[in-house]
Formats: sequence, C-alpha cells, structure tokens
Amino acid sequence: MKKNLTILSILCALALGLTIAGCGAKRDEALVAEFAAKQTEGNKVITDAQNQAKMMGDDHKVWSAKLDSVAKTPKADTTKINMFKAEIKKMDDMTPAMMAMFDSLKAYTNAKTSTNDELKSAIAGINAQLSAFTTHCNSMMDTHKKLGTDIMAMLGVAAPVAEMKADATKKAPAAKPAPGANEIPKTMDNTVHKAPTTPVIKKSAGNGGTIKQ
Repeated sequence: MKKNLTILSILCALALGLTIAGCGAKRDEALVAEFAAKQTEGNKVITDAQNQAKMMGDDHKVWSAKLDSVAKTPKADTTKINMFKAEIKKMDDMTPAMMAMFDSLKAYTNAKTSTNDELKSAIAGINAQLSAFTTHCNSMMDTHKKLGTDIMAMLGVAAPVAEMKADATKKAPAAKPAPGANEIPKTMDNTVHKAPTTPVIKKSAGNGGTIKQ
C-alpha cells in the first residue's frame, strides 16, 4: 500500500513539475516581434483592401448607370455596351473570393500565439495569405483601372483632351519673309525713285586736266 502511494506521489509530482515548466516557458522575443510586425502589415492590407473593394463597387454603379443611359441614345453601340456591363458583372462576381481571402488573412492575424510553435505557424500563415491576397488584389485593381479607362473613352470623356492635343500639334502658318536687302518694296514706284547715277571721271589725254561726264 505504501509502495503504491509512493509511486502515485512521484507521478503527481512529475506531472506538476511538467505543468509548471510548461507555464513558465518563455516565448522567443524575436518571434514575438516578427509576428507583431506581420500582424500590423496584415491589418493594413485588410484595411486597404476594404477601401478598394468599396471604391470598385461605387465605380461599377456609376459606370453601369452611364452605360444604361448611353444605351438609350440613337445609334448606340449596344454590343460594346453589353460587353462592358458583362466585364463589370464578372468583376463583381470575383468579390466573394476576395472576401474569403480576406477572412483567412484576418484569422492568422488574430491567431493564438501562446507558444513559439503557434507564433511560427501564425507568421507562416500571414506570409502565405499576404502573398496570395496582394497578388489577387493587384490583379483586380489593374483590371478595374483598364475597364474604367475603356468605358470612359467610349463615353467620350477623354475626347476634349484628345482634341486639345490635336490642336497643339497643328503647324502654325508660315510667316512671310522680310523684304531682302535688294528687294524693292511694292509700295515704291521704281520709275519715280531712280537710283542716283555716279559721275565718271576721266583723265584728259592732252593737258592733264579732267573732264566730268
């Protein structure tokens, strides 16, 4: 009986010691700092993406309204208008996928980090989600900007700028050349304003005098 109690006491003491040791284990400060930096980066990306998603949604509503208005005008290019509206819908349909990535990134930024292993797992998860999320968002923004540019061009928003540029490239009329040194102005009558005649002086053959002609 005493032997069993002794073994039980030893096991309890061992379990208690392991528990105390586990509770007293310190996290790696470098990992803590790295996680904090990644958490800040992840939260910023999430905020930026939320703002971008709202901005894209607002743009899509404005573009769709403009396209609907143009479609009612005579000789409207309905084929192109419908193509643009289909592109807008395609982008809107991609939003849920972006939101799912959103939630995954947020989950890792809020992950439990009580131990070094949990810290490492959270950091790795944030890195993976940041890479995928950033690539996806950048691709969507590039597509969004290109679509907006094409729609505005079709609506003629950029036309005044193009016309201004075209006007700036037109050549100015050539200036009339100034009268040359030997050119007689048209207002001058050459029959009235004759050039003076220079007298010619010749030597006399006889007495050395001169004769003016």
